[in-house]
Amino acid sequence: MPRHAQTELRHSSDVGVRLADARSDLTTRESEVLLLFAQGLNGNAIAEVLGVSGPTIRHHAENVLRKLGVSSRAAAVAEAFRRGLLVVT
Repeated sequence: MPRHAQTELRHSSDVGVRLADARSDLTTRESEVLLLFAQGLNGNAIAEVLGVSGPTIRHHAENVLRKLGVSSRAAAVAEAFRRGLLVVT
C-alpha cells in the first residue's frame, strides 16, 4: 500500500458523517437509521442504539431504500450524499 494511502487510512477515523439540513421525504427515524448506516452499523447494532427491535429497523430500512429509490444500504448512503442529505464532517 502506498505511504499516502496508509496515512489517509490512519486519519480516516477523524472523519464523521452527519445529517444535513436538506429537506427530505424521510421521517426523523428513517433519517436516524440512514445516518447509522453511513456510520457502518448493522441492523442489530442500530436496533440497540435506538432501543427498538430488529424488525422495526428492517421496516425503517425498507422505507429508506424505497424512498431513495435504491436496493441496498450502501446505495442508500451514496444516494443520500448525492442528494445532500448527508455531509462529511
